[in-house]
Amino acid sequence: MKKVDIIFDCDPGHDDVVALLAAVAHPEVFNILGITTVAGNNTLDNVTNNILSVIDHLEFDIPVYKGYATPMRRDPSPAAGHGKTGLDGPVLKPPSSKPQDKHALDFLYETLISRDEPLTIVAIGPLTNIGVLLMTYPEVKEKIEKICIMGGGIYTGNVTQKSEFNLWHDPEGAKIVFRSGVPIVMSGLEVCHAGGILHTEYVKLEGRGRASQLVFELYDFFSGNMKSKGIDWSPIYDLTTILQIIDPSIFKSEMFSIDIETEGDLCRGMTVADQRPFVKKESLNVEVLMDVDREAYIGMLFDALDILDKRYQ
Repeated sequence: MKKVDIIFDCDPGHDDVVALLAAVAHPEVFNILGITTVAGNNTLDNVTNNILSVIDHLEFDIPVYKGYATPMRRDPSPAAGHGKTGLDGPVLKPPSSKPQDKHALDFLYETLISRDEPLTIVAIGPLTNIGVLLMTYPEVKEKIEKICIMGGGIYTGNVTQKSEFNLWHDPEGAKIVFRSGVPIVMSGLEVCHAGGILHTEYVKLEGRGRASQLVFELYDFFSGNMKSKGIDWSPIYDLTTILQIIDPSIFKSEMFSIDIETEGDLCRGMTVADQRPFVKKESLNVEVLMDVDREAYIGMLFDALDILDKRYQ
């Protein structure tokens, strides 16, 4: 397959780290131009330090750019499931690496506007950075091949009954992105749940190598939320955006006409999919991943970690 140039927009976050590891394991597929951070799972400073600590730990060479510390019109609301730091569980050294001086918005704009070929944005946190980019510089739309989003859900939510956390955190930013006309591939809660890792599976990563051990420690903490509810698996939400680029054949998807609700206590951030039988084909603006071959999905994760364990012995 043709190598894919990507920008990784994230709020690390346990699953953000797993997604990054999967991408780094496949340099034949991905050319990671940079990582941009955004407040979501935790504060901007914490999520930026989290990814810098991971980069130092595994000796990656990827520039990091800090983005927005608050949603477009709201106060930030960190996600409880990721702990006090946003990456509780593993004990990582404070980062020696530093973020770049340039703001994420400037990096995104300058990188996109200078390109001859469009690139892919992998957006696995709240869509503040990308929403501001498209609102401020609409001319970059033609430079974006697609935006692969982890967020939303057709039939369910997690932070409320109908709203998923990333889009709930900044629904105004999400609305701009979903209305932009840029092709979107959405990894919502349905496919993320379908690809969940069993608690009996992630424990097999312990002691296998530096990357595998990190993921074991991440999920030994992150799985606590599902274990407390008596559920024997945990989602690896953000990983889906990367694996669907590597091998879309293991996924099932449907096209939907989607807009984002910005108001209400129960439905703020809801991905409102028009499922009426007379929806016009030209209004179908989002490819939504709905299901995945779970065994293949988990196998791809373990294969990626094996590659990294051998690379960083």
